[in-house]
Amino acid sequence: CGDDPRQILDDMGRAYRTAARYSDDARVTVRQTQGDSSTEVTYPYRVAFVRPDKIRIEAYDARVAADGTSLHAAVGTVPGQVLVEPIQSPLALDQIFTDDALRSTLAEGEAGCPTQLPLLLADDTLELILAASESPPRIIGTETVDGRACSHVEITKPDGVLGLWIDRESKLLRKMRVP
Repeated sequence: CGDDPRQILDDMGRAYRTAARYSDDARVTVRQTQGDSSTEVTYPYRVAFVRPDKIRIEAYDARVAADGTSLHAAVGTVPGQVLVEPIQSPLALDQIFTDDALRSTLAEGEAGCPTQLPLLLADDTLELILAASESPPRIIGTETVDGRACSHVEITKPDGVLGLWIDRESKLLRKMRVP
């Protein structure tokens, strides 16, 4: 009661941008239903990060690791090749998305770019989340996710509703439903 959904989103963005380190074991589950049949596929969507320049990403068919000096990346659609690039400190999103194959694998996956990346590396997180929203964000209620009390925030987009479950204590994103 009385919580401001925009403030909850701001607090979440700040929690990620100020974290010295971050790690998750996220997964994306894609469910498709057509008529009487349905399919479900789960992909990795994991990110581990230590400021300013160490990161590990396992998302869809991409694997990325940066040790503080070099970024190494491999994409399953480009077998036998590994991208190796020097890092310019601090690590930024544009350094990760320089390679076309890596960018398309990460950004065009079933659930889009791993949400953790802009939360950790971009200054305009709230603008990215609210881009193309058709109305202000709204709080649906408080729900428990993985034993943690979360604010359930919904944002209506042209293609459907973006649902975010944000941990009320840590301010981290616990669950997300994309349109």
